[in-house]
Amino acid sequence: MNEEHFSIGCTGDVVTGDRILFKEATFTGSYHKPRFAGHRKIAAKVLKDSYGKQRAQHTFTLQVIDSEGTAPIEPGKIIKRKGRNVYKQGTKREPWPNEDQRAFALDEKHVRGFNAKNDMLFDRYLCYRDCCLDPEPLSFDEWLNR
Repeated sequence: MNEEHFSIGCTGDVVTGDRILFKEATFTGSYHKPRFAGHRKIAAKVLKDSYGKQRAQHTFTLQVIDSEGTAPIEPGKIIKRKGRNVYKQGTKREPWPNEDQRAFALDEKHVRGFNAKNDMLFDRYLCYRDCCLDPEPLSFDEWLNR
């Protein structure tokens, strides 16, 4: 893995089309009793990114270019990673041939993230309003008979 190609820090600002390098922890054992096994470095191309509807969590779909360390992943494999895990230990990227195109993609990503967070908060507000706020309290008899 040639790490000098990944010369630009992009922690928090990875976009579709980036070729990134990041480090992640690996674990063995069960889901309920994981044991730390080590770290692995992954070089990958970002194929897609999205924001979850319920919690607005950023998720990346990545194609592995190279991997080394504990339990390396074979090149070409498609993996998904949460943004918080990609960014956790720092992320670097290769420069784009046209950085203006990347700046446009970054602005678009930030707008989608902002909208996803607003939609999530609005949905929570509607749920709270519909479930918890009663504009006219029920009388005791109405409450018993509902």
